[in-house]
Parts: sequence; structure tokens; C-alpha cells
Amino acid sequence: MARKFLGYLTHDKDLCSIKVMNKLALQLFLVLAFIPIAILISSIIITLAPLYCWGLAINAYRFGNNKELYFWLAMGVVAFFLALFVLGVL
Repeated sequence: MARKFLGYLTHDKDLCSIKVMNKLALQLFLVLAFIPIAILISSIIITLAPLYCWGLAINAYRFGNNKELYFWLAMGVVAFFLALFVLGVL
């Protein structure tokens, strides 16, 4: 059965392929739109990671656990330099 679509005479099979193409294009653009959002969220997490590590180090200090204290301080320093690198300072 033929239908008129955008001024052209088409068949139902053609309309089905157009819908599939539109769905594929929509999925492609949604994936492309997700990339900047993922970069933003990951940069926020990386920026806040040193504060979280140093909070865990303070907690270890309160309980007198020196081994854990130095571990979280080292992780905080690494996270701090990683955050500086991600933010473009280093």
C-alpha cells in the first residue's frame, strides 16, 4: 500500500526504515550528549576526592590507627595531584 510522505509516494516498508533510521540517529545523539555530562561528573568527583581522603585520614587519627592514617594521607596527596592535572593546573 502506498502513502504520501513528504511529497513523495512511498511504501510502508520505506516508512519503517525511516523510523529505524530516526531511532538510530536519536540514540547516537543521546550517546554524544552523555559524554560531556560524564566528563563533568567525573571531574567533580576527582576534585572532591582529596577532601574525602583527608576526612578518612582524620577519622583514622581519632582512633589512633597510624597505618591507616598514612595510607589515607598518601591517597589524598595522589588524588590532589590528579585533581590538579585534571583541572589543567599541572
